[in-house]
This record gives sequence, structure tokens and C-alpha cells, in this order.
Amino acid sequence: MLWTTAISKTWNSYKTYATLMQAGQSEQLSISPAFTESRASAINKLYDRYEVDTLKWKSKLWNHCATLGSKHNVSMRSFSPWEKFTSNKDSLLIQKIEMSGTYHNLISLQQELEVFSGIGKVSGLVYQKPIRESNTTLTILVTGIPQ
Repeated sequence: MLWTTAISKTWNSYKTYATLMQAGQSEQLSISPAFTESRASAINKLYDRYEVDTLKWKSKLWNHCATLGSKHNVSMRSFSPWEKFTSNKDSLLIQKIEMSGTYHNLISLQQELEVFSGIGKVSGLVYQKPIRESNTTLTILVTGIPQ
């Protein structure tokens, strides 16, 4: 039991490290390969949150916002066209959504919207409360990386 839980992973990592050292890449090897592999999988999970399918993204995001809006008694004020930002070879898609409702309902909606996958990641929030209005306006910026 001790072998399977603790020692086997360390032994496999050391064997991989030793094999790479014998291959003649010792000057390029600075971190354990197992550590690098686990970090790469964590980074891939993070990027999966941002990756969106450009053909389905807007309708999927609209459906989630409409469903959450009716659930939390919040109305949609605007759903503008997405903007594409390009830097070198990389590009980002930014979608701006404005919703109106009570402050507590908007917070509940925001928290549920951040859980969905395939719609990008919430990258900006602005809460505004006009003086003469009873409702608060929430502007959400959703960022996605095209697949």
C-alpha cells in the first residue's frame, strides 16, 4: 500500500529523469519531468475554461444568460456583438453583456455564470446604481480564446 501511494510515483519520476539525463540533455533539464507534466495538465485545465467554439459561443452564452436571468429575476439590457482582439498570432474574443436587476440577484447570477464551461471566462465586472432608479446594472465582460 505504501508503494502504490507514495513510493511508486517518486520512483517513476526518477526513472524518467534518469533516462533523460542519460540521453544527453542534462544541461536542459532543470525540473523533474513529473512536476512539469502535472503543471502542464493544470495549465491545460485553465485554458479549457477560456477556449470557445466560435460558431456556438454566442448562442450558448445567450442561452445561459437568458436562463439565469429568468431564474434570478434579472433582465437583459444589451448583448452587443463580440469584439476580436489580435496580438501577434494570438487572438481573444470579448463579449459584453449588460443586465439589470436587484444587486443580490445580480451577484447570484454572476456566481452561477462563472461555473459554466465552454462560454469563456468572466474577465470584467462593473456594477452601477443610478441615483433615481431602483435597479442596479451589471456589465459583464466574457473573454474567450477561439479554438
